[in-house]
Amino acid sequence: MMSYFRILPADNQIVWRRQDYHSAHPTGRKRVDRCRFCDEVAHATTYIGAEVEALLRLAVEMVKRQVENGDILEFGDICTLTSSFQSRIVEKGKTEFTPNIHINRLVVRLFPSKKYLFSMR
Repeated sequence: MMSYFRILPADNQIVWRRQDYHSAHPTGRKRVDRCRFCDEVAHATTYIGAEVEALLRLAVEMVKRQVENGDILEFGDICTLTSSFQSRIVEKGKTEFTPNIHINRLVVRLFPSKKYLFSMR
């Protein structure tokens, strides 16, 4: 059990109170490799593991192409994929903006839909 301090308003005054909290941490997780995952999906369908892997690779390639263009992908009631980036500020007239140099970090975010999340409970 850990403790921290939190600011609580009480009669327009700031009061410090010691409070204990609990947090959840995942335990017992293991990594599933692509061969095992494809075999599990193939077991539930009429496909074989190699066909499932080929379909997944094709789907990932298509998603990559769409996200590189800056498009937002919606996977129905499962999730939405968006891309974003962080770039440096370049003063106009002094230097030319070069994406390869001035873009620091690319990010792809996956937002699960509320419908999908609540169906897992």
